[in-house]
Parts: sequence; C-alpha cells; structure tokens
Amino acid sequence: MLFNSYTFLGIFLPIVLAGWWLVLRQPVHRFGFLLLASYVFYSMWEFPQGLMLLPLLVGATSVDYVSGRLIHSSSDERFRRRVLWTALGINLSILGTFKYYGFFSGIIGAAVSFVSSSGIEVPVRDLILPIGISFYTFNSMSYTIDVYRGHVRPARSYVEYAAFVSLFPHLIAGPIVRFREVRSQLGHLPARLDPRLAALGIFFLVVGLFKKVVVAGSLAPHVDRLWAAHEELTMVSAWMATLAYAFQIYFDFSAYSEMAVGLALLLGLRFPQNFNSPYKADSMADFWKRWHITLSRWLRDYLYIPLGGSRGGRWLTLRNLFLTMLLGGLWHGAGAVFLLWGLGHGAAVVVHRFCRDRGWTPRSTRINRALTFGTVVFLMVPFRSGELSILQAGESFTTMWSVYASMFGANGLGLADLSLASTLGTSVPLSLVALVTGLLVFVNVAPNTWEFRLRPRRHHAVMVSAMGIWSVLLLSEPTPFLYFQF
Repeated sequence: MLFNSYTFLGIFLPIVLAGWWLVLRQPVHRFGFLLLASYVFYSMWEFPQGLMLLPLLVGATSVDYVSGRLIHSSSDERFRRRVLWTALGINLSILGTFKYYGFFSGIIGAAVSFVSSSGIEVPVRDLILPIGISFYTFNSMSYTIDVYRGHVRPARSYVEYAAFVSLFPHLIAGPIVRFREVRSQLGHLPARLDPRLAALGIFFLVVGLFKKVVVAGSLAPHVDRLWAAHEELTMVSAWMATLAYAFQIYFDFSAYSEMAVGLALLLGLRFPQNFNSPYKADSMADFWKRWHITLSRWLRDYLYIPLGGSRGGRWLTLRNLFLTMLLGGLWHGAGAVFLLWGLGHGAAVVVHRFCRDRGWTPRSTRINRALTFGTVVFLMVPFRSGELSILQAGESFTTMWSVYASMFGANGLGLADLSLASTLGTSVPLSLVALVTGLLVFVNVAPNTWEFRLRPRRHHAVMVSAMGIWSVLLLSEPTPFLYFQF
C-alpha cells in the first residue's frame, strides 16, 4: 500500500485514526490494533506477495524481542554476549540471504568460472526481496544492541515491541527509528490528539505528498525517458538526465521522510528528522549528516564507532570512514554499482577530511557547496544505474559507463537536443531546463519543512489546502517511492 494512493488516504488512514483515537482506550488494545493495521499495510504491498513475506517480519521481530529479554535478565556477560551475537547473526543472515544472495552467488560463480576450465557453474536463484527488509532489520538490530549496552530497557510486552517494529509510517522506507527514541512515548500514550500535533501532522503529510506527486512526479517521465535512451545521450541530455534524477530522488525521499513524520504525529508520536536540506551541504561528510540522517547515525553508532571511530589516529580514522561509507553503499543495494557508489562517497569523504586537516579546502562556503553538489550529482550515475538494474534487471555497468561517456562528450555536445516542447528520445524541453534551474535555486534558498514555523493564519491554511488538493487530483496513478527498492 502506498502513502500516495486513494486507498491509503481515503480508507486505511481514516480507519486507523478512528480506531486509535475514538474506539480503543487501553494501551494493550491500542498496540494490538496498531500492530494488526501495520501488518495489513505490509501485506497489501503487491498482495499476496506481501502476505507471504509477513512471517519473515514476525520472525525477525520475535528473535530480537526474546534476545532483549534474555540479555536484560542475565548478569552473565558471556551469556549476554552469546545472545547478542546470535541475534545479530540471525538478522544479518536474513538480510544477507534475501538481499545479497544473488549478488554474492554471481561473484562466486564468476570466480569459479575464471579459475576452472571444467565448466562448473554456481546456480543462482532469484529470491523475492521483502519490501522494507533493510529498514526493519536495522530497527531490530539497534534494539538488541541498545539493550545489551544498557541504553534502553526492554519493551514492556511483545505486542508493544512488535507494534514499534512494524509501525506503518516507518516500516517500508524509514526513518530508522530506535526504540529508545520512542519508548517513553509508547509508555505514555495520549488519550486525545493535541490539535497542534494534528495540524503539524497534516502539514508534514501534505507537504510530503506535494513533493512526491507534483515535484518528483513532474521529473519522473523525463528521467525515465532520458535514461532509457542512455546509449544515445549527448553531453547536454546526459547532464540534464543526471541533474533531473538528482532532484527527483531528492524530492521523492524528502517526501517519504516528511509523510512518515506527519503520519506519526497524527498518531501522537514524534519521529526524528531524516532529511535536512542536503544540497546545502558544504562537504560530503556534511551531506551525510543531512541526507538519510537516521541511517547515517545508525552507521556511526553501530559501525563507525565500533570500528574505532576517530580514536586510532588520522589514518585509522580515514580507514574507518571509508569502510563505513563503503558498507553504507552496499546497504542501499546488492550490486557492484552500489558498491562503487559507496566507494565513491567513501573516497570523497576521506579526501575532504585529508584536505581539511591540511588547510587545503576553499574558504568560501559557496565554492564548497558547489563542489559537494557536483560530487553528489556525478555519483548519482551509478546509483541510478543500480536502481534500474533492480527494477528492470538491466546491465547496470553498461548503463553507467554509457552515461558517463556521454557526460564527457562521447556523443557530441548536443545543443540540438534542446527544444521548446518535444519529449521524444533524447530531447530536452526547455520546460525541464527551467524546472531543474528553479529547483536548484529552491533547494539552496528555501528553508526545509522542519524550519517552517506553522501558525494559525488564513494564508497558511489556504497554502496547505491548495497543495493538498493539487496533489490529490494527481493521484490517479500512484507510483512507489524510490527508496522502496532499497
């Protein structure tokens, strides 16, 4: 089920809000209802496939709930550590099997074929990728680790914990909410929805819906058309295809993050910020503090710091930064291009840190912003190529290299691709140029949604209402959010 659909907005959400606020009073009943609603939400994703994969979500939830209880109740450090590593092993095995089996089997198969002349082939099976597995696995793992570290007490009941893991606003594509961030909220559920929270929730929901349907939706047809013709792109059309995709995924992911926050607010819960104007970043490290904030924090707290963080000196710090970004790239997708994308981001972070420590970085914030934005856009090419391979089983490396070649003029400059209205082949309508230019200014000047101070003013109500109506009128063919693939 998609947030940007009539089914969700017109049927599912009103039923959930009515049951949550008007019908049920006891916490155990409310958690049970929320758990059931979230499981229905998950199951309706490409039904009946979602229903068949539901036991995997239930199993991962159960493993971490039991592990948290065992760890908390024992004073034997060796036993606690064994339980922790068993739980982490099960979680990583689930994630590795369903998300990375084909990728690593392909690598092993290629290696066997290379060193052997006997024609041995390693069978590779295509496994269904459970929607949201990367997100709910990381949610569960953080819970077990935090219980082990003593950062949070275990959930009061299985139903409460299962409702947290499967909470539909963040189940499919984040934010990666930690149990310790909402435990006190779950323990003190409000009996009535605060009107201010309701207004803020509607605001976030409508702004996110507008970004997804109107802004990202306007870019999507151009992006799909240009990337489908990647072998014929000229320099102009290749750069425009990449820039348009950079803004499409920006507004698409910003939209989901804000709709998730808005939906949580309508349930009386507060989620952490997950998106903070990342194209205003003045370094690659700053970019990752702004883009997918909850993933960056997760990687920092559960990977970078355990690796040693910045405690081992300059070179070990750079190594830890590089490995963290490399694995962050692999988290996004099971493919060599995602590994390359992570490698590119890791190298960019390391180079910037190295240059900054020596005073070699520009003093101008504008120049640093421009360099960072250019690096991010340039590295969007392998990311988009990997996304296409997920959706269409395409040759991701072929796509990536042909786009890069076009960006550097392999097929000519292509000024003739600029047109007044044509949307065929590699043509770039001037309306798309104007839209991308306008968005470039917008993301550098406008405040993000979290910085906007909503007040009970008539013009605010008119603005939000107009955005909501405009978005709803364009919902006839809802499209998935891009991060659903990861």
